[in-house]
Amino acid sequence: MRLFNLLGTSIGAHPLLLGLLLLAALAGRSREALIAFGSLLAHEVGHLVAARAVRTDIQRVVLWPFGGIAYSDAPPSEPFAEGLLALAGPLANLVLLSLGGLAASAGLLRPDLYRFFVQVNLGMTAVNLVPALPLDGGRVGRAWLSSRLGFQRATAVFYRVGVAVGAALVAAGGLAMATGRPAIGVLGAGFFVLAAGVLERETLPYRTFSQLLRRRRELRDGAVLRGQVLTALGGTSIGEVLRAFEPHAFQFVVVLEPGRLRRLGVLTEAQLLEALERAGPGAPLDSLLGPPTDGKDG
Repeated sequence: MRLFNLLGTSIGAHPLLLGLLLLAALAGRSREALIAFGSLLAHEVGHLVAARAVRTDIQRVVLWPFGGIAYSDAPPSEPFAEGLLALAGPLANLVLLSLGGLAASAGLLRPDLYRFFVQVNLGMTAVNLVPALPLDGGRVGRAWLSSRLGFQRATAVFYRVGVAVGAALVAAGGLAMATGRPAIGVLGAGFFVLAAGVLERETLPYRTFSQLLRRRRELRDGAVLRGQVLTALGGTSIGEVLRAFEPHAFQFVVVLEPGRLRRLGVLTEAQLLEALERAGPGAPLDSLLGPPTDGKDG
């Protein structure tokens, strides 16, 4: 459900979050509900401010009870930018904690509400810094590891950690509730991590493709980008090559003849995108090249 626009971004809320806030208000906990919603919103504002700093356009944010999910057509193109964008959310909660401390010391916040305020913001910071996708800590870890393993493999590593963390939270919450202890928050957090992690994995191909389009626009605008060279046999499909692309560099693909490994030619990222639109992901690379100009090995 869409709520309002903030910093040029549509802010919405999942029905589950709205339901929990309504239940809290009906139970006489409207101040606590307002603190939780405000802390969650401040976390996302931190991300939005950082997005502007790294020139990333976030079209929509959906707030869940345990975090927010951002939707962008052009995610950060550099690991440093992705790490900075991820850290901005927890940093916003820490800034909010400092402001809350000043308000409490000035007598503007009741002691019981201040304790709840501290618990919410410290908890939100701690949970989001866990190195597991789709949490902010996982995004920071991916930004660091992608320069060593590549974006796709780094994503797989932190996605698996996210599945393990989510499953552990669900198991712990379910076990606690089975023994009569209140643990609905732990159970809900586990389900959120699992659901958001699946969404992250499913949108990865779309993210990679959007990065390709973004780099093509940047080059046309005169930007200078880092390049990366890949090597593939002529029978390799366009789709297979695109899955090996990294989002932080412009790609060149050296196409080799099977068997002799003679160079057939070189395809740029832009040529592969045009061929994808024209021939589809199943077209082999050698079908995109003209006949060799001579009989020499490359």
